Amino acid sequence: MIHRILSIMIAALLVAGCGYHLRGSAAAGGWNLGRVYVVDSGAAALAAELRNQLDIFQVKVARNAQEADALVHLDREKYDRRVLSVDPETGKVREYEIGIETVLSVTRPDGAILLAETPIDLRRNFTFDEASVLGKTLEEGTLQAEMRTDAAEIIMRRLQTLHLPQPVSARP
Repeated sequence: MIHRILSIMIAALLVAGCGYHLRGSAAAGGWNLGRVYVVDSGAAALAAELRNQLDIFQVKVARNAQEADALVHLDREKYDRRVLSVDPETGKVREYEIGIETVLSVTRPDGAILLAETPIDLRRNFTFDEASVLGKTLEEGTLQAEMRTDAAEIIMRRLQTLHLPQPVSARP
């Protein structure tokens, strides 16, 4: 019994020591952006997901661009679908590739560039069965939502790498 408890305690210390944490459990202290405002130019769904992620990580979100220390720009959210494979006998689609594309940039309110325009492009493959069109349509929608979440998480990791000397709102 003591060995089991000791093993669990050692495992917990090792996991905590390597920097592992559950999604959403990061402390706000790891962010050096001050207040963030998300500017969406044709990327409303992704911007909403990013705001959700900012909330999870307890990053302060400004109500407007004037109150912000950093402006996160999301431009041209675009979803697409391409045929990957076709049945050689029937000529019907067997597999699709779906994708989401957007462009990320981060600036200060005064226009100073913190992160130049960076494309975000995610792709997923899924099989298509003509006999279950409704189910496959729902699956495609679920995959798009998952890609949107993945894109927001990628953006969060990029934001976390930005280090500002001092947020504008903290200056005298």
